[in-house]
Amino acid sequence: PVGVFLFDMDLVITECNDRFTGMMMRRREEILGFCSEDLKDPEVIHRMRETLTGDPSSWEGWFIAPDTGLRFYHSVNYSPLRDADGNVIGGIAVVNDLTQRKNAEEQLLVAEERSRLLIENANESIVVIQDWRFIFVNPKFVQLTGFTADELASRQFTEFVHPDDREQIAGR
Repeated sequence: PVGVFLFDMDLVITECNDRFTGMMMRRREEILGFCSEDLKDPEVIHRMRETLTGDPSSWEGWFIAPDTGLRFYHSVNYSPLRDADGNVIGGIAVVNDLTQRKNAEEQLLVAEERSRLLIENANESIVVIQDWRFIFVNPKFVQLTGFTADELASRQFTEFVHPDDREQIAGR
């Protein structure tokens, strides 16, 4: 489920799995031999170079493919590759493609903001009640009651219901 690629001391990709080629939307022949410095992404290059000093590293962020401009959100863990004597001879990267999740998070934030604006600017009173307490009131309800949101949070909802109607409201 993850992309994997190997790179040498010059940051040239020497091997990769099929998942990585799929993530990059490239044929294997286009990826093998690619010098990662051509990405011109200083953070990615820094992390790869850091790995070549013998320390594992990681990176997460938006990656823009240099030739297509396609955007991907990746989480990458880099580890050094060593020879039999323990000398670093390159690195291995394990890549998780989080693009769909990140896009969904961004869409959710936009939808939440849209909903917030609709509720705050509604010409109707909107409240959320839990355990007979106000946990949310919109500005129209504050205007209608004359209480602040903090004051309402400390009051029971039933205080705003006529005594004759409280039993019926409680049943609902």
